[in-house]
Amino acid sequence: MIENIRRKEEFRKEVLELMIEKGICYMRAGEIDGSLQVTPDFERMRYVLLHRDGKDAQLFHIKNGKEGSFSIWTKETLENMAFIRNMQPIILLFRLITSP
Repeated sequence: MIENIRRKEEFRKEVLELMIEKGICYMRAGEIDGSLQVTPDFERMRYVLLHRDGKDAQLFHIKNGKEGSFSIWTKETLENMAFIRNMQPIILLFRLITSP
């Protein structure tokens, strides 16, 4: 059990580092019709706080170019970028500004 917890913590650390390296942040969006619920002003979000269970928190500014602040991707696209995990088929992706 302790080994599983350690592996999970290490995996989360690797994912966080990979997101920062690639300059993206992703969130699960669901797998059934209607599971993607976007509230008013969601597209105006400007910052995201990345952390591992409340540890190592880092605040990032979200890029907001002509393509918008977020896009919808498939899990296959993320898997092709080295993100390997059982994830939902639909992903919300934010591009981050990772340099000052």
